[in-house]
Amino acid sequence: MGALNLASWGLLVGVTGQLFFFNTLFPHVPKWIVIGVVYIPFLIIYTISFCKGMPCGPRQFRKLLLFAMGYYVFITILAEVLNIFFHPAPKDHFSIVQTHRAFIFARVPMYLAMLTFIVFIRACKTLRSIEAKSET
Repeated sequence: MGALNLASWGLLVGVTGQLFFFNTLFPHVPKWIVIGVVYIPFLIIYTISFCKGMPCGPRQFRKLLLFAMGYYVFITILAEVLNIFFHPAPKDHFSIVQTHRAFIFARVPMYLAMLTFIVFIRACKTLRSIEAKSET
């Protein structure tokens, strides 16, 4: 559970990159809606990592981890696709350079946070082995 807690903080770093993307792409949408949509994987992992034991059975716990990873990847891909189709229009040349750099700096934490999936996948494999032992 300690490794999951550290990995959840890695997701928080990645979520900040996603938050920048969605705030830039949807400037008129209220920030609390964007935060509510983007922070779901972090909140799932952060909440379950504070339990001393598994909050549910191994199968449901593994499904929660898989859901959080899948949701994070979906939001990341959605941010990139929306950025391609609805690229925010800068006002002048200086803004073009500044916007391009800002998106690069937003992508770095967004993709580095996927390194936390190593911890999640190891936890899923452990949970699968626990599940297999309990079935036999």
